[in-house]
Amino acid sequence: MRFRWLYRMCLLVIGAVPCSGCSKSSTESAVSESNAQITQIVFLDQETICPIIKKGIDSTWQELQAATKGRDIRVMRVYRDTQGSLARKYTLMKPTAIMPGMYFLTSEEELVDFLQGEKKEEQIKAVLDAARPAHPEPSASGQEVK
Repeated sequence: MRFRWLYRMCLLVIGAVPCSGCSKSSTESAVSESNAQITQIVFLDQETICPIIKKGIDSTWQELQAATKGRDIRVMRVYRDTQGSLARKYTLMKPTAIMPGMYFLTSEEELVDFLQGEKKEEQIKAVLDAARPAHPEPSASGQEVK
């Protein structure tokens, strides 16, 4: 009986998550055109959740780790159900409809961009690459490129 209830809840949640290859939806980011520098990412998760959904969240966490490798970006994982007061700070910036939520922030904790739902490394890198690089590269003349 308990398994049936859990199975039905998983199906309900999965039905709300768009499949890969679907057209742009509300879960996709509108990449910011701003000149803001992303220095931190908050990964909003949930500890108590259907095992099927948890698998997708953990996959996105691994994709985030790969996307930020070698970059000077602080990544913090926050659990909405067990760290409610900390999570609330971010959900007030931008509410999450589905897990996980990724908040791309400046050093002043201003929201630059936001993604939610399962994402691949390339999708996360697109947000990071659209923002101003953390360390501008010098040009051939030795001056910083802005």
